This record gives sequence, structure tokens and C-alpha cells, in this order.
Amino acid sequence: MLLARLVVAWGINAAALWAANAIFDGVRIHGWAAYLIGSAVLGVANAVIKPLLAILTLPLIVVTLGISYFLLNIAMLALAAWIAPHFSVSGYPRSTRLRRENRSGRHGDTSAGAGPGSGRGQCQCGCGLDREPPNPHGRADRP
Repeated sequence: MLLARLVVAWGINAAALWAANAIFDGVRIHGWAAYLIGSAVLGVANAVIKPLLAILTLPLIVVTLGISYFLLNIAMLALAAWIAPHFSVSGYPRSTRLRRENRSGRHGDTSAGAGPGSGRGQCQCGCGLDREPPNPHGRADRP
């Protein structure tokens, strides 16, 4: 029974990480091992470390009306990103921006003239696709 609950929690954490990677700009997870290790670390951190820290910081949580509990959640995610390979979370305010993609479903602009050596730069996500530097959202400038 306990093993079944652990597997379900692990699967839910992996699905949540996949959704965060798909939706938010600052979350980068590459490879299935990063999902499995990240979700395992997140599960252990949320089950063991977070309750202990919540008890220790309970006065602070009460005084700040729960805002510091939100910081505990960020700390658990940062711990998972620190331990898991190919898993990164960059800057909180920027990471909440929704990821925008072009119509083909890929990052960047791969239109004519955007090849290597064209001076246009590469996509910031590290996918290797070229894009134009003035395009801050990684989507094509076509309507």
C-alpha cells in the first residue's frame, strides 16, 4: 500500500514537472532521467524536509500570513533543481512568464536566412535553433 502511494506521488510530481517545463519560460528539464530524479527529490523534500522546516518557521509563516510558506515551496523546487541533472529553474519573476512558441510548435525562427553564421544568434533555450535577436519571445514575427 505504501509503495503504491509512493509510485503515484512520484508520477504526479513527474507530470507536474512536465507541465511546468511546457508552460513556464524559466523551467528547463531535458531528458527522462531529469524528470525521474527531479520528481523523486521533490517527493522526498516535500514529505520530509518541508514539514520540518514548516514547523521550525511557523512563527514566521504566521507573521507573514503564509508568504514565507510560499518561499519554502520555492526552496524545495530549488533543491530538486540543484540535485537533478539537466534540470534548471532560472529567476523567479522571469520564470513565471508563459512560454510562447511559433505555429510550428518549435522555439525560435527557422525561416530563410537564419542559418548558422547569419549573425542572428541562437535561441536562448539552448535547443540549437537560430533566431533573430530582436525577437524576445522566441516566436516568429509572422502573423
